[in-house]
Amino acid sequence: MKWYELNPERLAVEKRLLAKHHPGTQMRIEKAGIYIIKRIRGRYRTYKVKGMFANSHPYSPMRFYVVKPPLKQGTPHRFMDGQLCLHSSADVGPETTAAVYVSWAEQWIKTYENWLDGKPWPDTNRV
Repeated sequence: MKWYELNPERLAVEKRLLAKHHPGTQMRIEKAGIYIIKRIRGRYRTYKVKGMFANSHPYSPMRFYVVKPPLKQGTPHRFMDGQLCLHSSADVGPETTAAVYVSWAEQWIKTYENWLDGKPWPDTNRV
């Protein structure tokens, strides 16, 4: 069984917090798993971001990617597969919700656009 089938209360909490803190975020349940789509408006563009829940959610972190537009080659704070580096491992735990990850993704986009403007990428990923 998938985590959201085993823990429907947690799924309800995730949906409620996303609706409250990030209206317009879509949650999709598919055969491969569950993910969210969020459009994040930056200063220059609107970014389509996809967040994927781990199969062992909430005990493993979510993974986030910018789907559109393509990011500039050499963008820092990304893993080899393009996953965004949103946090340190010490920042997450079973209490970390998808709404928190979306907030981190929004901050990542702000930091990315500052980096495009020539500002250094801060170690903490906070502007």
